[in-house]
Amino acid sequence: VRKVIGANAGRLRSERRISQSELARTLEVNRSHINQFEAGKQNVSIDYLVKIADGLDVSVVEFFSGLGGASPRRIVEKEE
Repeated sequence: VRKVIGANAGRLRSERRISQSELARTLEVNRSHINQFEAGKQNVSIDYLVKIADGLDVSVVEFFSGLGGASPRRIVEKEE
């Protein structure tokens, strides 16, 4: 689930032609936090998702695109 959410955030960021460094400056975080998040290696809070959504000017819901109505277990099984 983290991989899908992170990949969606990276796609949305790229579509807006914003670098990880630019987004990090806007959010006042380290660029490595953005990189780890987009790679699905960081477990983030809802507050962090809201902060990134604000920085990208998107709805939080857009991060969950592609997950559909599947339970997290089904998503993990699908990736394996």
